[in-house]
Amino acid sequence: MAITGADWEMFKTSKRSLNAQLRVSYFKNDLDGGLLLRDYLDRNTTLGVGGNIGFFNEDETDRYMLYSAVSNSGFANEELEPSATHADLDRTETWPTEQATTSNIFGALTPSRRGERGNRMYPRQFATNGATVPLRNDYEKRWGVKLDMDSQLDRYNRLKFGVETYLWDIRDTYRFYYGEFTDDEYTGEPRLLSIYGMDRLDFGDLVIDLGLRMDRFDVNKAFPVIVGQNNPDFSDPLVKPEVQTHLSPRLGVAHPVTERTQVRLSYGYFYQIPPFELIYAMSERDFMVDAISNPNQTMGNGWLGMGQTIQFEVGFTTLLSDNLVVDFVGYHRDIRGNLGYRLATADDLRQMAQVDPNYVIRAQGNLRVIANQDNGVIKGFDLSVDKRFTDYFGFRGTYSLMFARSTQSDPQEYVRTLARQLDAFTGQSPPPPADLAPTDNDRTHQVALMLRFLFPDDFKQGTVWGKVFGEFGANFNLRYSSGTPFTPVNKAGEFITTANSARAPAFKLADLRLRKSFRLGQDRVTFFATIFNLFENVNYGQQGIDPTSGQVGIDQYFLQEILPSALETQVTTEAQLIRDLNKDGFVSKSEAATSAFAKGRAQDFDPEFWLRPREVRLGVEYAF
Repeated sequence: MAITGADWEMFKTSKRSLNAQLRVSYFKNDLDGGLLLRDYLDRNTTLGVGGNIGFFNEDETDRYMLYSAVSNSGFANEELEPSATHADLDRTETWPTEQATTSNIFGALTPSRRGERGNRMYPRQFATNGATVPLRNDYEKRWGVKLDMDSQLDRYNRLKFGVETYLWDIRDTYRFYYGEFTDDEYTGEPRLLSIYGMDRLDFGDLVIDLGLRMDRFDVNKAFPVIVGQNNPDFSDPLVKPEVQTHLSPRLGVAHPVTERTQVRLSYGYFYQIPPFELIYAMSERDFMVDAISNPNQTMGNGWLGMGQTIQFEVGFTTLLSDNLVVDFVGYHRDIRGNLGYRLATADDLRQMAQVDPNYVIRAQGNLRVIANQDNGVIKGFDLSVDKRFTDYFGFRGTYSLMFARSTQSDPQEYVRTLARQLDAFTGQSPPPPADLAPTDNDRTHQVALMLRFLFPDDFKQGTVWGKVFGEFGANFNLRYSSGTPFTPVNKAGEFITTANSARAPAFKLADLRLRKSFRLGQDRVTFFATIFNLFENVNYGQQGIDPTSGQVGIDQYFLQEILPSALETQVTTEAQLIRDLNKDGFVSKSEAATSAFAKGRAQDFDPEFWLRPREVRLGVEYAF
């Protein structure tokens, strides 16, 4: 990355001025992320971690050299021991169902953990005997030029004008261990041009900012007319989407009501470029031929629009005293055209392309196509009280009230949840949600308090208080926030209420730092102690909440499912040997159930499900 530029002061008088600033930037990213080498997946080392942490990359391997975890019986050191170098190219071998691995130390089968709204759906048992790392090569080159002009025209007007442009060259290659039908590679050269102007009108007791911004975005590439139909054998047409141009008006007003109080408001439109991966993904591949009609393949969309946010804020700042300041700001953000995947039928694809109703669609089934289908609103206020550090004491307190609502929390949410469910009457998946629901990161109430005490070395000299508190300092931080939302699900993992209708427990945390200094002649010795989570509050990670119960690691259907699957067997595999607790060569029903329960509990009670426990750090500093 490199940045260069120049600043000019073109002229300056007591009433007028004109300045210019030019910046030219260059950024290049060329990253290879690949499969871990076989030596790294050595089962004879602790947790399967060997000493050679190398990688295969695109230049060193065939595109299909992707590892499969295959084994006849599951015993270690077999000819077909799972490795990074044994690829199942023709898919004739099967993935193991009872493999003892670092992610399945009990060698037992357990049901998948039920997913729910958000990104918290994952299996209890992993399919591979190593790290599932896809082969990915990202290349990006970006040139940027930005010119800003700033001119004080007269006593009342200060004009700012600017132009910036960015030129990208991107190439992305993605391989996954399932095989070629999940692969993707694409190129793109998008362009962005932005021009803005602003005039600050300063009337002394009233300041008004008037602004206007223009964004012009060009994907600069031809895309298939029908998403997913890009086969030269059928002469599928390609069309370049039109350049998008958006105007964003901006307004800001500030007015000092008194010498101690100021009110302000702002209003504006803001546009965001979609992630390039969501635009160009699968743009050079055919859904039927290259993706083999894989229903889980997500398709990009060259006709994506820029997301829009309309924001309004109003606030005030007031001095209650020389050392005490109160600040309040209320806000409302209307979000339109957010990105989300949808299941597009043949008719949907024709409508998106604006073609004849009889246009031939070769795809059998629905496609997962990204679209500007989501909307949302965020509103609330922030209140803060600050006391300047005086009389050995200072503090800052904040309170936030926020309501974050959206039709989806992230682009993948619908295809990860509701799109996988079928209506009992229609046999089809329900449509994407149209009603607003709390987003995954919505925390209605948030409170923070920061206290600081610091006493100088001459504090109450000659007294007991002076000896104790001289050169003593303390910092105390307290945080509280409402719990994040989740969606209760039933035994089948289906929503039983509206999305994100329940709340996880609240977050509570207090930290304390103490320091005390002593003088040794001209030197100084400082002892300090830091206590994180002072009151040892139990806080849960968002991923740890089980949607069947609303508690960490408690799946109310777990026991009902593992007991019927606990079968009596002879020991013939490594996994069965682990479950043979008394080593009599036979896995009883109780041993099978015990192993399955232990494995399920171990992964349900993942340490990452809990946030920071109490932690005490002690130290000493010697200054001379």
